[in-house]
Parts: sequence; C-alpha cells; structure tokens
Amino acid sequence: MIYIVFLACFLNCTSQNSIEEIPPYENPTENTSETGVETDNNALFYYGADLSYVNEMEDCGALFKDANGLTKSPYKIFSEAGANLVRVRLWHNPSWTEYSNYEDVKKTILKARSEGMSVLLDFHYSDTWADPA
Repeated sequence: MIYIVFLACFLNCTSQNSIEEIPPYENPTENTSETGVETDNNALFYYGADLSYVNEMEDCGALFKDANGLTKSPYKIFSEAGANLVRVRLWHNPSWTEYSNYEDVKKTILKARSEGMSVLLDFHYSDTWADPA
C-alpha cells in the first residue's frame, strides 16, 4: 500500500513549476494620493489606525496635535500622514458605554470618510466574553 501511495505521488510530480505567477494588483488610483504620499500601482497597502476611542477622548476634552504641534482632528492628522484606513469597533449591544454603538460608529465613519480614508468595520458580536477584562 505504501509503495502504491509513493508511486502515485511520484507520478504526479512534474519538473515544471506548477505554481502560476499571480499578476500584480492593478490599483486604479494615480501614483500620488491626495496626501502627497507616493504609491505603487502594482501593490495596494493600507496604512491606518484604530480610532474607535477618538470620539470618547474628544468628549473628555482631549486635544490631538500633529508633528508641528498644531491642534487638529485626529482624522486629519492621520490622513495628512498618509493613512488611508481607519479601523472602527462596533459592539453588539453595549450597555456600559455610550461609545462604539451604532450612532457613535456612524459618526466615526463620516469623519474618516470626510478625510478620504477607507473604513474597516470590526463587528464585536459579544459584549462580555470576547473582552472580559
């Protein structure tokens, strides 16, 4: 039986490379993004951050400053730095917080989109066991 399996494997092997080369991703955008960051049309890279806590921090009075010390929206700071993606957490039914619910996430998405960034919406189906601490 082992001899038959070995023979079958040996006969199925070829000397040619059986892996096809995957063509590069054709990015439909221009070589330079709106932020001035040069991009490669053969590859799409996402640069971003999780900004799920921004609305809460702003409501607490937090100020965000860019590299020059200028107070700006964190969405504008990330966008100007070349970020093109914002990750946003959406809790299922949060009872302990006013944030990361549908209305808060909608607000975050609108702010990110106004700066030209894509959004990665991260659904949290549990409000307790997935993040027990």
